[in-house]
This record gives sequence, structure tokens and C-alpha cells, in this order.
Amino acid sequence: MPVNGVDEFRRAYDLAEADADIAGSVFEIDLWDIDLPTDRPLMVQFLVGHPTHSRVLVHQDGLALYAANEVLTDGSDVRYERPGGTFTAEPQYTRVTPTQAREIAADFVRTGRASGRITWAEQSMD
Repeated sequence: MPVNGVDEFRRAYDLAEADADIAGSVFEIDLWDIDLPTDRPLMVQFLVGHPTHSRVLVHQDGLALYAANEVLTDGSDVRYERPGGTFTAEPQYTRVTPTQAREIAADFVRTGRASGRITWAEQSMD
């Protein structure tokens, strides 16, 4: 769904959270700038629907970074849904709270860049 600005993004995020709650699932959301400037990330992905943990990935040209905050996980994988099926996010990558994921994604909508409010670490590419 296209969003124009942070307010529309927050409403779309609320809808995604409600859908995840109704489905009893965790969803991965892809967020990208339609008018992608070459100096910006290609895409940001984040999870919605888990009560305590989320994952935020920033994809740049040949590189993926994950939000590596100090949130401690319970050591469990987070299973999530995408149109292609069910996947797993390992605990080392689910290091932000749902509130933090929302704000990191809102920062991307506002600035077109990865948030400077979080520590980022490189994730190996498959």
C-alpha cells in the first residue's frame, strides 16, 4: 500500500498490526521508496505481530544490515509469514521491540535513511 509521509505510514502500520493480531501470526513488511535515489537503501523489512520482539533489516546494494539493539531475546526463533510462505527469524536478528521497529521504519519514511538511533550490524546474505 502506498504511503505519503509518516502519518499515513503509522496508519498502515496499525492496520498491519491489526491484521497480524487477527490472524494470530507475525508478518514481514517490505518498505521501499518508489522514487529510489541511488544513495538510499533499496528496502527496509520489519516484522509486525510478535508481542515482544521484532527484526528490522535494511537492504543496500549487496549488503543487509539488521538492527542490533541490546534487547535480550528468549532464545526462540520468530516464525513469520510472507506471500511466499512461512519463514524463521533467528534470535540474534530479532533484537528490537515492536515499538522500536515501528520508529525505525518511520525514520526511514521520514528521512529515506537507516535510523541513527540504533546500532546496526551486517547480516550475511544467503
